[in-house]
Amino acid sequence: MSQSPAKGPRGGWLPRLVLTGFVLYLVLPLVATVLYALAATWTVTVLPRGLTLDWFTRTLAEPRFLGSLARSIALGLAVVVIDLALVVPALVVLEARRARWRRWLDAAALLPYSMPGVVLALAVIRFYGAVWPAVLGTPGLLAAAHAALALPIVYWAVLNNLRAIQLHDLPDAARISGARWPATLGQVTLPNVRPGLAVAAVAGFAASFTDFAVANFVVGQRWLTFSVWQGSLIRENAHLMAVTSVVSLIVTLVTALALVQLARGAAPAPGQGTD
Repeated sequence: MSQSPAKGPRGGWLPRLVLTGFVLYLVLPLVATVLYALAATWTVTVLPRGLTLDWFTRTLAEPRFLGSLARSIALGLAVVVIDLALVVPALVVLEARRARWRRWLDAAALLPYSMPGVVLALAVIRFYGAVWPAVLGTPGLLAAAHAALALPIVYWAVLNNLRAIQLHDLPDAARISGARWPATLGQVTLPNVRPGLAVAAVAGFAASFTDFAVANFVVGQRWLTFSVWQGSLIRENAHLMAVTSVVSLIVTLVTALALVQLARGAAPAPGQGTD
């Protein structure tokens, strides 16, 4: 006689309720934003009174739309390159050869995260205003500020991946096989940490692309980013700001999917050797 499978903890109603509540908590604000971007009018009613694409048309026709969007995308990609170039070599050396320094590097990586964006922006302006006034208000200074803002997220994403692959064992195995340090880094370490690099890149790009406070203080209207333009729309028309929020979400999702797909395509296949 066959026995019916026993009901495990996944068969109860409470886990389903918790998961449903969590999904609704994440999805409902996004649905409300999309509806407001499409609403003809939506003030005192539960649902909007009519839907229209007029707000999307007006937003896409704005002269500042494409320019600010292109600047923010380029800025986010530059921040990813800067942070990965700083974090990856430092963490590889830390995990493989200088583990006792980890507590100091961990603390240093948390410093930008512990400061509000306004404080970070003002500190950057005061410092460079004293030592290098020529860079004030430039996209280069904003890229440096955003790199500092995103550094903790990139740092911990890469560090967790390095610990998951037990990096301290890989250099020893590569050294026994006769590989030198540059070959070990390029052919052994980096292929194994590409998933972590993709997560770090997505987080770093999103931190830069969605930032308003730092960009508004450091460059403002002189080098208009998408988030700063988006913030100015709330005083003009909230429907247009809702449209830009939808665009920002789409850009972030497309970038995330592209980076994850790139990491999957570049990752070593199961069973592939590193000889």
